[in-house]
Amino acid sequence: MCNIIINSTIQSFKINILNKVRIKIIVFAIIILIFSSISTIAKYKFNFNLDNFNIYNFIMYIINNPLNIIFIITNCFLLLIIDLGRFKSNESFMMLRCGSRLNWYMSKVLCIILSAIFLNILIILLIVISGIIKFNMKNLWNSNIVILSSTNYNFNVIFNLSKELILTFAPLQSVLISIGLLTFYLIVIGLLNFIINVTSKNTAVGFISIEIIIFFSLIIYKKQFLDNTLDKFTLIKNVLLQNHTFDKITAANFLNSLLFSFLYFGLISIVLKVVGLALIKRIDLDTRINN
Repeated sequence: MCNIIINSTIQSFKINILNKVRIKIIVFAIIILIFSSISTIAKYKFNFNLDNFNIYNFIMYIINNPLNIIFIITNCFLLLIIDLGRFKSNESFMMLRCGSRLNWYMSKVLCIILSAIFLNILIILLIVISGIIKFNMKNLWNSNIVILSSTNYNFNVIFNLSKELILTFAPLQSVLISIGLLTFYLIVIGLLNFIINVTSKNTAVGFISIEIIIFFSLIIYKKQFLDNTLDKFTLIKNVLLQNHTFDKITAANFLNSLLFSFLYFGLISIVLKVVGLALIKRIDLDTRINN
């Protein structure tokens, strides 16, 4: 059974994910984001002495920004996996090869996970390739970033870094943890999008639904309703490393801990997987081409 699911996952990834046109569009969008970020950093280079700004600082600047995640990374991921919710003429053959709806569904879940990892690797590679000449590879925070993060200047708006984060983790550690959070976030988005696409048989419905969910998540995160409690359960809050506390975990700070965020994404992923499986067993899966 495992070999069948793995082979089906690889086949689905090749057919549905590795689309040259979509990948070119995604690469183009990420490159635009990278050079836009370089341009923004250049504006503050002389004010903040960012000559020794390193590649890890630069990666954090891009992937730890809520607007980058919402408008660029999320939409790139939705574009990457858009074919997973479409039933093409070869889908019935894929189901027969899997032997059951369960195996077929599990191959789609694994394909979503693989796609999230693939997009993260692609983003990091493009950032490193684009910034390797301009930024150094030292695993140290820029000295002025450390100083400015503890001042009254609204530095977080520019560089999305907190003093607590800088004092707790080295840049490389911060990057790895942020990639982990972003991967879990994309898996949740992918599972939710796939379930909506399959049940509605329309990929446009899935895309619009995800955009609405993220929009309301952003509103709750920004407005901080119910005395800053409700925002702790939003996707946006939990995917951003700088929103966490890094002290010893207690009952008082648990909702702000990294442990909570990983449990949060893990639990949602499990719930979506179970819900998806229940729906797959009941709905009529045909081979119509979705819009």
